[in-house]
Amino acid sequence: MLLLLSAGTLQAQYSHLYYHRTGDTIQYDSPIYYHGWWGFEESYHSRGRTAVIMGGGPYAKELLSYHFTPAPLEVIGVATATLLRPWDQLTQSFVPPTRQEYLLIYEATPDSVFKVAEYPIDPYADTSRHIHVRGRMHRGNETSDTSRCCDGIRWDHLVPLTEYYFDSPVTVYDSFYVGYSDYSAATSPLCLSYSQWGAYTDHARKGCRWEDEEDSQSGNAICDLSWPTIRIGYSYPVASLDANDTLYANFHWIPLVFPIIRVDTTVPPAQYCPPVENLRVENLGGGTVQISWDAHPDHRYGYDVQTGSVGQPTSAWTTRYSEQNFIQIDGLQAGRGYYVRVRGFCDAEEIDISDWCQAVGFTLEDSTTAILQPSALSQHTTLHPNPATGSVAVSSDYVILSLDLYDAAGRHLWNQPVGSQHISIDLSALPAGRYLLMVSTPAGTTPKALIKQ
Repeated sequence: MLLLLSAGTLQAQYSHLYYHRTGDTIQYDSPIYYHGWWGFEESYHSRGRTAVIMGGGPYAKELLSYHFTPAPLEVIGVATATLLRPWDQLTQSFVPPTRQEYLLIYEATPDSVFKVAEYPIDPYADTSRHIHVRGRMHRGNETSDTSRCCDGIRWDHLVPLTEYYFDSPVTVYDSFYVGYSDYSAATSPLCLSYSQWGAYTDHARKGCRWEDEEDSQSGNAICDLSWPTIRIGYSYPVASLDANDTLYANFHWIPLVFPIIRVDTTVPPAQYCPPVENLRVENLGGGTVQISWDAHPDHRYGYDVQTGSVGQPTSAWTTRYSEQNFIQIDGLQAGRGYYVRVRGFCDAEEIDISDWCQAVGFTLEDSTTAILQPSALSQHTTLHPNPATGSVAVSSDYVILSLDLYDAAGRHLWNQPVGSQHISIDLSALPAGRYLLMVSTPAGTTPKALIKQ
């Protein structure tokens, strides 16, 4: 469907490089797709969170997965990495759906959701286009009480991809949901289900058991990334639920259905290595400062941090490398002005390097200096109360994937998987002092200074 693409800015010079490249293969991701979660490349390059693509089902008439945008987002269609053809589990064959199925977009209010767009699915649409996705998965080593363990092995998949474009765009803001219907399976006497691809994550954790893979309101901190999900017409046999109930819960399977957004097609697409945001300098005393910044998901290979004195040319500044999105620098002198700037590395060969962020000044007389404008990620992620005593509540409009705590000396104290938007952290075992809490989300990792009283 080309109604939207035939008019307006999408007919700009490079639009053919972004939209409707029928039959081609997208490598790893696309700038026109907006994700609530997309951790495949991260898992491929690291030994952290595993990410597996596999088939699954919603157990509902509609499955909706959470997304968040800090600014209005113009959605021009929906893409799905799926086969989208109903599968009869009795006859082991594809069959026509008994009802029309749809890709769906819902807006969210504080107490409800409402549909803003739907597009009818063509079960026999052309699937010659693919997206090349890679990540890590479990080795499958099992014992009597653990079903998964050990380091993940790398995998590569070519997944069928279908794009559907709206006649007119839809604008979403703040929290919204994207998903698909499965009316046929919910109403048919046959055992029908879509061969739907989704992300199934984190089963490589030692001690994870199959019975731990369950829906919950808080997420399963041991075994799973549980994603905020709405299932309308929930049909899985649970004693406390009727067949037509709407279930709001964290679900451990994330459908690969995502919005297609309007982008600037007057410039060619490029490997995106974004500049550092939310740079901060905090005076730790004794001539030492801690410099921290947001880590974008593409900053997989660390950072260069340059510091220099006022009046010193940039060619004479000192360069330090940091694997993490913070660093401590000592030996600074009171009464002297300094500059700092940071850049990120997006590949191991140091070809894709971000621009240096703006170089700005600080002195030891500044207790805390917000160097750059706070990022959207930082503004939408909070700690309360802070300073704290017994506990602190961590909240984000993005989903919190995990938390990492560092002490004032920069030592890593612990990591905690989360998989929800809110979590309360018990601080009773920590001595009083200053800490750095790293809050990891799909949009990146933002540092938060935490004071324990």
